[in-house]
Amino acid sequence: ALGRALNAARRFGEAIKPLTETLRLQSQDADAHYQLGLAEMQTGNVAAASRQFQLAIAADPQHAQAWFQQANIAYLT
Repeated sequence: ALGRALNAARRFGEAIKPLTETLRLQSQDADAHYQLGLAEMQTGNVAAASRQFQLAIAADPQHAQAWFQQANIAYLT
């Protein structure tokens, strides 16, 4: 919850640690992977963001936002 709130407040760098901790406890949380991907992308870590979006899709193949962000990365790189 903290990581998602920090992302919503556009405090992406601060969101990475709590989101990583969430995933340590719940490794199949598709939304946490997605949120971590957003934070990584906004802090310039495109490769890490792409990996998180892939993990979100693996956890939930219907996660449209993760698919969209992954497509954006593919288009931009």
